[in-house]
Amino acid sequence: MWIHLFSVNTGTVRVPNLKNHMIQNNDIAKCVLTEIYLPPHQRINLFFRIFRFIISVPVMMMMGVAVLNNMYGSTPSTYCLYRSECISDCEEVHFLDSSCEDYNKEIKYNGNTYKDLYYFDYKEGNDDFQTCLDYVDLNSDFPWTSDNSRQWRVHTCFKRFKNGTDSNFDYDPRETFTNETGTNVNDLICIRPSETCEKPAWSDEDCSSGVCISFGVIFASIFLANLGQLIFEAALLYTSSITFKPTDLERKVNPVKTEINFSMEEEPPWDKIIKKCIGEITVAIVFLVSCLCAIASLIGVYDYGRPDTVWAEWIIAIVIDQAKSLLVQPLIWWLISRRCGLVTGTFSSWKDEQVIAGINDDSFMTEIRSQFAHVLESRIFTYGVIGLVVFYACFILLNLSIDIYIQSIPVAVDIFYYIDLCLLIIFVIEIVLRFIAWGFTYIFELWNLLDAAIVLTSFAFSVNHTQVKGIAVLRLLRLIRVIIVMRRVSESKKKLLMLKTQNQSVSSNVTRVLDLLEEILKEKTLTRENRNDLSWIIGQIQSRKLYTKSTTDEDETILTEIDKAWKGKIKLDYEDFSESMPILGQKIGGDKVLKRSRQSSIEMKMFNTDHHVERINTTFTSPSMDREPLEKEKLEQIYETLEKIDDWNWDVLKFSQIADTWCFPILCLRLFLKYDIYRKFEEMNLDKWLNYLSSLYLGYQFNNMYHNHNHIIDTVQATHYFYKTAGFENFLSEQDIMVGILAAFIHDYEHPGLTSQFLIRTKHPKAIRYSDISPLENHHVAAAFKLMDSDGERDLLDFLDQKSYKLVRKMLIYMVIRTDLSYHFDLLSSIQGKIYGENFPQDTLEDRLTVMTFTLHCADLSKPARSWIFYRGWIDAMMEEFNMQGKMEKELNIPISPFMDEENTNRERVQLAYIDFIVRDSIDILNILSPNPDYNNIIQRDLGENLNLNRKTLQKKIEGEVKF
Repeated sequence: MWIHLFSVNTGTVRVPNLKNHMIQNNDIAKCVLTEIYLPPHQRINLFFRIFRFIISVPVMMMMGVAVLNNMYGSTPSTYCLYRSECISDCEEVHFLDSSCEDYNKEIKYNGNTYKDLYYFDYKEGNDDFQTCLDYVDLNSDFPWTSDNSRQWRVHTCFKRFKNGTDSNFDYDPRETFTNETGTNVNDLICIRPSETCEKPAWSDEDCSSGVCISFGVIFASIFLANLGQLIFEAALLYTSSITFKPTDLERKVNPVKTEINFSMEEEPPWDKIIKKCIGEITVAIVFLVSCLCAIASLIGVYDYGRPDTVWAEWIIAIVIDQAKSLLVQPLIWWLISRRCGLVTGTFSSWKDEQVIAGINDDSFMTEIRSQFAHVLESRIFTYGVIGLVVFYACFILLNLSIDIYIQSIPVAVDIFYYIDLCLLIIFVIEIVLRFIAWGFTYIFELWNLLDAAIVLTSFAFSVNHTQVKGIAVLRLLRLIRVIIVMRRVSESKKKLLMLKTQNQSVSSNVTRVLDLLEEILKEKTLTRENRNDLSWIIGQIQSRKLYTKSTTDEDETILTEIDKAWKGKIKLDYEDFSESMPILGQKIGGDKVLKRSRQSSIEMKMFNTDHHVERINTTFTSPSMDREPLEKEKLEQIYETLEKIDDWNWDVLKFSQIADTWCFPILCLRLFLKYDIYRKFEEMNLDKWLNYLSSLYLGYQFNNMYHNHNHIIDTVQATHYFYKTAGFENFLSEQDIMVGILAAFIHDYEHPGLTSQFLIRTKHPKAIRYSDISPLENHHVAAAFKLMDSDGERDLLDFLDQKSYKLVRKMLIYMVIRTDLSYHFDLLSSIQGKIYGENFPQDTLEDRLTVMTFTLHCADLSKPARSWIFYRGWIDAMMEEFNMQGKMEKELNIPISPFMDEENTNRERVQLAYIDFIVRDSIDILNILSPNPDYNNIIQRDLGENLNLNRKTLQKKIEGEVKF
């Protein structure tokens, strides 16, 4: 139990007094008494407590005692089996012969007297005889007893005749060889199995009581049993602590979890399933290994003639172990549970209210690891290691260069060996300390794994006095450690640094506040409570939950079902999305490839690209509800314009002109091929997608200079570029990508070419309908969904189940409404805060939706980042649309909106401000967010450079240096 409190956060408030500590950690007390000091879900009944006691104490102790005695007795027993082998061979070889008769004399050899002997005559060419003859060569090599008074009593055969080469006989009655008939110089005298064999004893065994007892074996058994018990009981506690539903304590700590209610159809979280399986497998393995080892070893010691010793040592070990517990546990209680007396102990029984106070405390293990990490990251230690590594590299080079000259000088060889060994010991200790500080996260880093492998391999060779020059050369790779230390800045820290320094305009009040809080958090004088509070504040700011309602435990307990129903109605957007999270599709990337590789060849054929290309081509070339089929030659011509769609400088206008009214469906359905959407959603009705996208195309007013179908195609291609070329698809599932592309198509549907502010000021019906809240964006998404429902032949999302459809609809509404420029700085601040958190984006719906929303927003306003040849046309279109609104405002005699007055507006200055104030920051953050390292700086290369060139061109135009 003490090791459990050592590793859990609530250990500071669960420290018992000495009496209760002894009850919690005494084997017998834990077996008899109810575990009221554990939470209810971790308590086990009396039957399982007895079972745990039997495994943890008697079985584990028997395993230790029996294994040690078995290990020591197995070697002589193996030697003595040779005797049975040879008597069988003799009787088989000399069946009905006079051989194998008794040898009626005794032989004394190295302190042993053998009387039960027999003849084994030579049989030429017989392998069985040769085997026993070979055993003669082992005689002088067998081990000796601890007092060196005699050799082990394990001999099998001797030569029948004296040969003068074996001088170890104390009494040798054998004859000298003569050429008498019927004899051979290789004849043997062997020992029958009935002759007493060696019964080895440990050096400290005392047999004065009639039973041999070794306290070395007893103490070693106690250590092995305690280690096994520690693993077994820790795994039991770990397994029982993992629950698939929130515990009472978790509900009180986080009231939101009270709303989680797993039904029988829903699976528990996969990470909890894996953790629980690991714990249960560990329990099962320890149980089986201990039982099997104990049984197998018991069988062995009975064969070796030591059962009395084993049972006596087992009883003594259990008694000593329980007595040891009474002596050692008070010391553990003061050092670990009370943390050297710094924490008071009053805990006796589990009470949620008492445990909640320490729910955010660091465990003692965490504090120790934190101290280790602090020391290991200190400048003195870091540069000390670098210095040692450099010195070690020089030492290895020196050793390699003069090795051939010092081989004849033993003193020099020893000096180099011990210096090498000492340095390796230091490096091994360093690796162990780093593993303690950071656990498996340290080993899982490739360079650290290579470094550890080099050190440990070198250490193993050095300890064994093995000289391998290849290993010595390999040690020079440790110089990489210097490079690793010097570049030890994580990718997330690099992103944060880019966010702070790349462009001062990117910084916002959010990042400045977070900077200040981070600086305060670094103060060493802060108490643990203050540090936890600051970390919580930073987390709230990063997650944008600063202004959400917070309820106390008392508030939650008095909520009625009706109260909770109202609470459900006022959820924030992200909380409302969370109910649909379990249905999300598979993530793009390595997992998808792995899954695909496991498919059968039939499935692969069904889902291959050619199959879906044929489906799409058939859709285009067959008659539809709204139009005539497309000719194959025309379709191939359109496809040619799509060949470079992955490039940022793709020609939007060329595609639009050639594809004409087919541009929307062809662009959308071909893009879906690139993301394997059809494999994920095989039931998609392509005819309905064709009908919907064709009707959607007609909803974009062609008299709009800017917000027309060309703007939509440009936005869709930009979204695709960010997903595919810039690598954002790595964050998203197939369903996310489908939603993102569809959002780009509908985000300006039925745009009137006027701003939302114009609609509000003129009291337009759309502004009145949506209460002046993003009237254009609300209309775009509402009208797009109305188009889906207007005719069953345009219901393109009918392949989704109700839950999936609900999620997709919410995502589309959320994304499209936030294309309103009034959300720009909110989006910017939100994603800055998340990047500041260093773990963004994670595989959560909230983070993926943030990426999708920000990506669509950037695609919508990215025209200034196009090549000048394209951007120039967009400037004309945007300003012309602005001017048309300005003329309408003049006619209506209302104030002219900014940038709308053609006579008093410098279009180049408007665009320059648009780049500096809106676009640049968005592109910079998008570049920071792009996955590393495969996609590093692609956005900066393709968009950033265009943006800088376009800005310079606009500046020159303002200064009168160029005309266009």
